[in-house]
Amino acid sequence: MSNSTLTIHRIPQILNKARPIDIYLDGQKVKSIFDGETVRLDISSGSHEIFAKIDWCSSPKVMCSVIPGEIKAFELGSPISLIVFAKSTVRAIIIFVGILLKTPLYRHAKKTIIDSYIPYIISAMLLWFLFDIIRSKKSDLLYFLTIGRNEYLYLKEI
Repeated sequence: MSNSTLTIHRIPQILNKARPIDIYLDGQKVKSIFDGETVRLDISSGSHEIFAKIDWCSSPKVMCSVIPGEIKAFELGSPISLIVFAKSTVRAIIIFVGILLKTPLYRHAKKTIIDSYIPYIISAMLLWFLFDIIRSKKSDLLYFLTIGRNEYLYLKEI
């Protein structure tokens, strides 16, 4: 079989900048790709399954058929923007602070009127997290780290 070429370009993104993403071809790790890098892989002609993985998250598996001498190009990235990350982080901090304020250590301090609202704030934020997961709008980091972990990355042909 003649060789074909597979080119994968990882778009620069702030969120995963310091972490390499592993490229898998037919179930075997073949390369790690860094932020903004482009890699070329010599592959045999025929049909191949390609996906990318970072930690426990990955991209959906993509089937790629190449003929001898063909060059296929893919773009690799994450659909999570800095805004989505910031929104999720702010909600997580609010929940954490709310829980922290209800700990026994805080109860010994002087209480304020806001104390009566903390359980409602925590409940509202948790419901917001759950609603984002259920509606699967992919607008929250929690979705991508749980049931959407196989959509944390994308690998699309260009």
